[in-house]
Amino acid sequence: TIADLAGVEQVGTAQIAEALQYRPRQPES
Repeated sequence: TIADLAGVEQVGTAQIAEALQYRPRQPES
């Protein structure tokens, strides 16, 4: 359902944000 797709989107966004948090910071060039 649309609600299911929205839930998957929210989880995916949270996972991406978490991955960005744990990714080692790189110096800006």
